[in-house]
Amino acid sequence: MDHGAHFFATARYLAVDEPIDTVSTLAVDIAGTRDETSGEARQDSVFSVSWRYANPAIDGLWTRVSSPPEASEFIGFRTEVFGERGMIRVFGEGGGASAGRSQPPPVLLIASGTTRTFDPDDGEDRAWLSNVNCYDRAHANALQHFVDGIGRGTRLRYDGRDGAADIGATLASIKSAIERHARARGRSAARLDGLLGPE
Repeated sequence: MDHGAHFFATARYLAVDEPIDTVSTLAVDIAGTRDETSGEARQDSVFSVSWRYANPAIDGLWTRVSSPPEASEFIGFRTEVFGERGMIRVFGEGGGASAGRSQPPPVLLIASGTTRTFDPDDGEDRAWLSNVNCYDRAHANALQHFVDGIGRGTRLRYDGRDGAADIGATLASIKSAIERHARARGRSAARLDGLLGPE
């Protein structure tokens, strides 16, 4: 879970701040096994996190699988969100086509039967060059929002309460992997899922 709080912050943002109630993690340790092609020892694991929001109509799933580039159409990070009327796919850092395949658009939106793509030629934000850089305008915009919020005394889009909730969900996912069962979130974020002491 090297994404830290960013992972669940994104999940809640995409669900319009719907609280996360339950987190369940599956971790399969494959350290010590050997890659069949190179013979090198593998140090990683297959990792899957699923979560339920307070609203039972929506849920989420995140999966990490290490595989050679030729085994998949895509490489690197990507986010896909599916809804009743369409889906959006966004490539993140290092995300894109695997070797020998044509590069897909960094952002693909399919809504109500209409397809729209976004690429670097659409604007000045180099962040969409996901195989190169994802820390461009997005970070500058976030920092400007923070400075403006402090200066004007307006509510921040993401504040300490949000951070505590997302760290709590992150710690719950780690604890779920260790204990091998789902972790209820409920209102335990203040104590970060009991990892900081009794609830």
